[in-house]
Amino acid sequence: MYRSSQLAGEKLTIKSEAVDPGEELGRLEKDTRAYAAELRAAGATGERKKLESELVELTDRETLGAYLATITEEVKRLKDLEFIKDCLGDLATNAITNVGNQIADDVITPKLRDRFQEEIVKLAVEKVRVEIVRTGGRYGSPQYQIRFFAKPDAKIREILSEGEQTCVALAAFMTELATASHASTLVFDDPVSSLDHRWRKKVAERLVEEASSRQVILFTHDLIFVNDLADLAEEKSVPVQLRTLNRGGTGTGTVSPGLPWKGSRVEDRLDKLEKDARAAKALYDANEQQGYNKAAIDVYTGLRATWERALEDVGFFRVIQRHRDYVDIKHLKKVSALSEQDCDEFQAGYAKCCGIVDAHDPSRGRNSDAPNPTELLKDLEAAKSWVAGLRAKQKLIT
Repeated sequence: MYRSSQLAGEKLTIKSEAVDPGEELGRLEKDTRAYAAELRAAGATGERKKLESELVELTDRETLGAYLATITEEVKRLKDLEFIKDCLGDLATNAITNVGNQIADDVITPKLRDRFQEEIVKLAVEKVRVEIVRTGGRYGSPQYQIRFFAKPDAKIREILSEGEQTCVALAAFMTELATASHASTLVFDDPVSSLDHRWRKKVAERLVEEASSRQVILFTHDLIFVNDLADLAEEKSVPVQLRTLNRGGTGTGTVSPGLPWKGSRVEDRLDKLEKDARAAKALYDANEQQGYNKAAIDVYTGLRATWERALEDVGFFRVIQRHRDYVDIKHLKKVSALSEQDCDEFQAGYAKCCGIVDAHDPSRGRNSDAPNPTELLKDLEAAKSWVAGLRAKQKLIT
């Protein structure tokens, strides 16, 4: 009653304007109709399958998210395995050999072939008609073979002499050396042990030529070959040092400067004799006459041998040399430098040595002293002047 009376006492107010729901209802109708159209379209076969496919893809992606890290790692592992497989194929020796052979054919082989021909001509003067050719490859390295021009199938070792084979081997070595980028030292051990004079001089010329651009160390027992090397080196202005390996009571491999007496050049012999003469002079000054006499006679003995060597090496310019099986006629003109005065001086110096040395058992009545040091040094100087004078005249003869 209270409420009713209260309501009855209140004044009812009606809003003058109300919101028109028509516009909102229109939008709702439009959206509903569009959604209904989508549903009808989704019911069609093509669109439904498309949506089902999208649903499957989204479901797969959701599932994949849980295993993505594992799958990514596995993909990387498989890629690495495939890469390694490809590398193994590239590293196969036959593939490397094929590439090496191709490079050799395009770049190396022509240069080697031309250089080998140069080397073989220097050493054999075209008397050995051989060439170098590539014969395939093995384990990634191209291989080469030396064969005859006229008969490629023939075996080199069955036709060429030992000396010719040595020259061919040296030519091949020098050819290979020409392709190297370094200029390291070369060491040879008796490279002419099986060569006769036809090849020995050519080998000496080639080694001296090589020594102009790199250090060449050579061990040999052939003193004639050593002298050829020394002469050629001097002619080509190539520095040369001669050393002798000795064997004695203290052991083997003792190194001494110069060559042994038998192989020493005339000028080196005279220098040694001059040192011995000055040592003998010290005995003379000390009034040790007996010791001086023996030392002085030894010097004259060496001087007589040196006069003989000077006649062979200087006077005859080694045109004729003992124990050599040929005559070096290309230097025959140098012998013309030997004058009548030179012959007289030689005879005087040589005869004096013969009269002093004890080549034979002297008479009991002969008890004279050796010439004094002044005369001894004068006789040595005469020999040196004789050699130097002839050398100077020979240089003017071409």
